[in-house]
Amino acid sequence: MELDQLKTNVSLLELQTAKHCAPTRRGFVRFYAVELVLTGQSKEIAATMASCSVRTIERWLRLYEKRGIDGLAIKGRSGRPRKISKQRFGAEIVPLVLDPSMVGETHFTGVKLHGYLVKGLKEQLSYRTVLNYMHDLARVIPRPWPDRQDPEKREQYSKEIDVLKQDDSVELWFADETGIEGDPRPRKVWVKKGTRPNHPYLGDHLRLNVIGAVAPVRGDLFSLIVPHVDTEVFQVFVNELAEYTKQSSKQIVLVLDNASWHKSASIKWHHIKPKYLPPYSPDFNPIEIVWLCLKRDFFTSWFAKTADALLERTVFALRSFISNSAAITSITNH
Repeated sequence: MELDQLKTNVSLLELQTAKHCAPTRRGFVRFYAVELVLTGQSKEIAATMASCSVRTIERWLRLYEKRGIDGLAIKGRSGRPRKISKQRFGAEIVPLVLDPSMVGETHFTGVKLHGYLVKGLKEQLSYRTVLNYMHDLARVIPRPWPDRQDPEKREQYSKEIDVLKQDDSVELWFADETGIEGDPRPRKVWVKKGTRPNHPYLGDHLRLNVIGAVAPVRGDLFSLIVPHVDTEVFQVFVNELAEYTKQSSKQIVLVLDNASWHKSASIKWHHIKPKYLPPYSPDFNPIEIVWLCLKRDFFTSWFAKTADALLERTVFALRSFISNSAAITSITNH
């Protein structure tokens, strides 16, 4: 095929742009070789520069003529089939990773698992293939979980709270405290591939405490920012919450954990009836999700240079949640 016979609707500028945007070196070479021919170089020179044959250059030119840039783009290849099917790996290998004691191990790393499969089970698998299997089927990321829970108390609480939820004369609120750090720990963020962002901090240990209560059905959040938490401060919170809910025609039931200031005999509850969570059961308190979302949305990749800046940011974050009852309802009704 002669150069003057090459017809395409793609401009040279578009070809050059595609060349620089090619995700792989192989793709870059294809665009570069065609560009050389289009700018007057011989096929032989293009073949030399691309480390391929003249026939390959001619094939690329035909693809370019027929389909333009898309004809030169390198498509993904399926590769050869894995020697262990995904179903078999999930059924036989993943349980061993979850419970290494089944084969006399205390734990499995990628290297240990590959060694066990190759030497112990005589499987012909590369280390990369083992990692691919694990990413597909068993990305196990444990979370901390208290080991002092009482299953019977948790079950009893669940039954009681279900009864209260169905009682139209009751309005359930859930309360807890949280700390807002001026130097919050880094969280996962979207970044450009190949870069690693810095997360600045001051190390001044700035901190605020927030006491809050949430009514999931109403999507209502009530909160106070306080310097610390003790019985006296908690009494102020109860007084303010009682004033906030005094117009309600329903019985206000406030669910709390077992912190000492929540159970102090000196607390005056007004018209509020306290109810306590089972020990070590924060997963039963929906306000924990509110605190998690608040910190994620307003304190990721952010740090406070002054106490006033931390206070201002905390007020802004709380007001944003308080004004969005739909969001409160959505995240607390699971």
